[in-house]
Amino acid sequence: MTTKYLELAETLYRVEIEKAKSPLQGGSAGETEREKKGGETSDPSQLILLERTKYAGLSVPQAAILLFRERGGTIHAKEIYRQLEIGGVRIRGKTPVTSISTSLSRDGRFRKVSPNTYQLVEEAGSQTPLVNNP
Repeated sequence: MTTKYLELAETLYRVEIEKAKSPLQGGSAGETEREKKGGETSDPSQLILLERTKYAGLSVPQAAILLFRERGGTIHAKEIYRQLEIGGVRIRGKTPVTSISTSLSRDGRFRKVSPNTYQLVEEAGSQTPLVNNP
């Protein structure tokens, strides 16, 4: 667990170094690398950082909805766990895959299609968002 924090700290450090260098590398002083590229970033450290914090602060069902929207289809709880862990969701418990399975089974936005395998149920014409961010 400490290794993950060290990797994240190193990534943050590289991102900050790149931010400090970007005004010196041509372009106007107020223009960032992201603005030069039309809002997209190609810096590997920024991509890693964005990937590792993609689902941070979200509940398991909220993060799972985003994952299902990205990938579509059906996803096994073990794969959901791997992706959510990479994305910054910390699941406490001795059996995190079971915790995810239980959480998704209790949420009406997901349908169990086979053992520990789920599918997102999108209600057609629904006006309410599936993810409620505070």
